[in-house]
Amino acid sequence: MATQGGYRQMYLVVEPRDNPRAFSLYQRLGYRALQAEPHLVAWGFEDSAGGVHGGELWVVDMVKRLV
Repeated sequence: MATQGGYRQMYLVVEPRDNPRAFSLYQRLGYRALQAEPHLVAWGFEDSAGGVHGGELWVVDMVKRLV
């Protein structure tokens, strides 16, 4: 579907230290890490009930070429 939509790459973010199985799976699927070491990202959102949630994660950005 992505290639049919004209996309040439897919990106994702994964926590390699807390979720090594997912990191390995993405590598087997052809994704490659864009950084050698994880970097810290802050996230936050407000849910439909008005509750505010947030935190920090150590992540690696990954990319897979589609064409």
